[in-house]
Amino acid sequence: VFGVSRLGGIESRFAEYDQAGVKAQQYTLMISRDMNYCSRLTRSIMLGDDYKKNMDKLQKRVNDIGQHFTGLKGAVSKVKDLQVSEVLMNAVALSEKDTMAFLQDGVQRMTALDKIERTPDVLKNAWAGYRKAATPIAQKARASFKDLIKLQDEMMSSIQSNAMTSFSDLRTVVYFVTAIIMVLAVSLTYMVLKSISTPLRKLQETIEEIEHNSDLTKRIPVVGRDELGRASAAINRMLRSVT
Repeated sequence: VFGVSRLGGIESRFAEYDQAGVKAQQYTLMISRDMNYCSRLTRSIMLGDDYKKNMDKLQKRVNDIGQHFTGLKGAVSKVKDLQVSEVLMNAVALSEKDTMAFLQDGVQRMTALDKIERTPDVLKNAWAGYRKAATPIAQKARASFKDLIKLQDEMMSSIQSNAMTSFSDLRTVVYFVTAIIMVLAVSLTYMVLKSISTPLRKLQETIEEIEHNSDLTKRIPVVGRDELGRASAAINRMLRSVT
């Protein structure tokens, strides 16, 4: 029962590793990927590329990032350590706030370009203004996202460590149970062999005594109804027939 309980603990730990740790890493990777793509899209708009096409892509990526954060919070909620889960959830909320602020600022600035003539000089000035205003917001978003990644890596290490500890404990239990089974098997084998050897020894001693003393009135003790018992009874019958 203890071993089965340990096995369940291992299953639980690795489920946590998969549902919380791995999923969280997947979502943070997607967030990082889409944030970089958003930066490239705003740069393309500033360079005078297809405005509508790039704006549509930008809006979609921003929405995707919001959904990734929602998925990330769902993954973090599956962390079994409530204290760790709370710390991570706060880090996710802060990173989401800073990241979405940076992205929404970019969307607003790109949307404003739709209302003016996007000449090269206008776009150049807009790019300079965007870089100046957006840099502090972007740095803040990157810092909170970096802190989130650090906490997430610590969570992964903790879950892995707990899973391996549970596995090590189960291995100890398996060794212990195996040793008990071996002791029981040896004891049972000894008892079986003794139950066979003792009647055989008595049979041999009685036959040797009859031979030594030429005493055909001697009888062999009959113990049980197994093959030895039946053999002893048959010898006794033979002895009675000759006396």
